[in-house]
Amino acid sequence: MQLRAFAGATLAIVVASSAIGATLEINATANNGSRFIEHVQDAFWELGQTRASSRVPFPDGAFNYASLPNYVPQGGGGTAFPNKQNFQDLGAIEYDSSTGAVTELTFNFSPHVAPGRFTFYQAIASASPYATSFGAFSGSVTLNGAAAPTINLTSEIKFTIESDVDDALVYTGVFNVVNNAFTLAVDDTAFSPLYQTYAGNGNIRYEWSVTGTLAAPAPDPLAGDFNLNGLVDGADFLAWQRNPSVGSLDDWKANFGAGASTASAATPVPEPAALLLMATALIAITGGPGWRTRLPGRRSRRRHG
Repeated sequence: MQLRAFAGATLAIVVASSAIGATLEINATANNGSRFIEHVQDAFWELGQTRASSRVPFPDGAFNYASLPNYVPQGGGGTAFPNKQNFQDLGAIEYDSSTGAVTELTFNFSPHVAPGRFTFYQAIASASPYATSFGAFSGSVTLNGAAAPTINLTSEIKFTIESDVDDALVYTGVFNVVNNAFTLAVDDTAFSPLYQTYAGNGNIRYEWSVTGTLAAPAPDPLAGDFNLNGLVDGADFLAWQRNPSVGSLDDWKANFGAGASTASAATPVPEPAALLLMATALIAITGGPGWRTRLPGRRSRRRHG
């Protein structure tokens, strides 16, 4: 059997790769100027601001909202951003490593913005710290080799305050990420029957206005990623061919397709078995190492004499 290569001919092998789940643990750095606003009390707290207080050290509020742009202290002072800019252990993003598509979001903003029973309502209702959940979302994770990954995301976010003596209060907004820069924008009003009885107006408006940058560590090298570019693909097989001591071919076979970013996912790739077959065929076509090309229609001549 002869194998011939023809100029201009293209062989394409397209296979569907299975989904491989991966998780990014997320930290964040919040920007100064981020705010939590308790409109029902006409009070706000702002990251990067401070005021005199005998109640807490380094307060970032409260200030009177109606007095803006002047920062007029209100009440005894408090701290809405206890960790300042450092939003460590903010949450996790799960994604399909073969496509980069985000599949699940798990975040908790409560320890970093208005923690515990922070608001006046939570105090009188003995309410829980608010819980973070998400509605519809779409997004992608792009791996960048040994560098930190790039995150883009559009999502609906919900903050829920629950109490044993009142209805749950739900506040809905958006949480968007563009190239790791995030915007949290929640400005909503929920109705409380308890507060209606207590204050004569049950509409409680809160606002979270926070910006910053997400940070996720670069993932550990994948088994089979012999060239350490964050992907397990055909290039790693070639690296193994050149130097089998780089790792186990079984790892490459097991993890083939893992780590693919959204950019690489658009390019179909053959499976490991197909690549091995193609490599064998290539050796047969070229005659192994040291091969030379020959123009069609030309025969080599051996000079005698």
